[in-house]
Amino acid sequence: MTRLETAQMLREHDNFIILTHRRPDGDTTGCAAGLCLGLRALGKSAWVLRNRQLTPKLAPFAEGLLTDACPEDATVISVDIASLGLFSFDAEALHLEERLCFAIDHHGSNDLSVPKLVEPDSAACGEIILELLELLGVRLTRQMADALYLAISTDTGCFKYSNTTAHTHAAAATLIAAGAEVYPINKAFFDTKSFEAGGAADRFHRALRRRNRRAVHDAEIAFNRAPDLGGRCRLHLGLCPLD
Repeated sequence: MTRLETAQMLREHDNFIILTHRRPDGDTTGCAAGLCLGLRALGKSAWVLRNRQLTPKLAPFAEGLLTDACPEDATVISVDIASLGLFSFDAEALHLEERLCFAIDHHGSNDLSVPKLVEPDSAACGEIILELLELLGVRLTRQMADALYLAISTDTGCFKYSNTTAHTHAAAATLIAAGAEVYPINKAFFDTKSFEAGGAADRFHRALRRRNRRAVHDAEIAFNRAPDLGGRCRLHLGLCPLD
């Protein structure tokens, strides 16, 4: 499907249930929230299916948007889900893989057997959702902008990964202009480490330093046991005999 066809599909349908993937990250969560809010702005019924693996850090972006149920007449859409194996446990419990109507994704490996919009050149699925909302004539709110900025910044490593393009930066600029609160999002997701993560990093670096000290010690022993070799190495490195 093209973007225009997908936008038309969204116009023609209602009662949307939006699915996020297993172990949800900022892209799938931000896309689901942004799309849900955009569809509601068009006067449609839209909900994001609750994902039991949603973390407390991501939960505020989906506040007021979650449901545990999926009505019989629902239009089920997945965002940022490339295969059936990535369906959340909650979606599997409701057998929604059998009721999926459309998929929106940026993974070229997507193998879902439903009508779908897949754009591998997009750094994040959030870029695609933004384009669709613009095609639908949705006026972006700060809440939509925050959700989609989270989506795009997540899959680009805060715009540091090689998949970041001029289009990615243009999308971010659009979201910032719409009111996205960039500083708190960047700080929370990219500049702040949890106590556990920080402790693990410290332990890793201490172990690395110990290993390096042992390596230096072993090298000194080798040099002392083979003075000739040590002398030649020092000469090659431009060191004096006392170094």
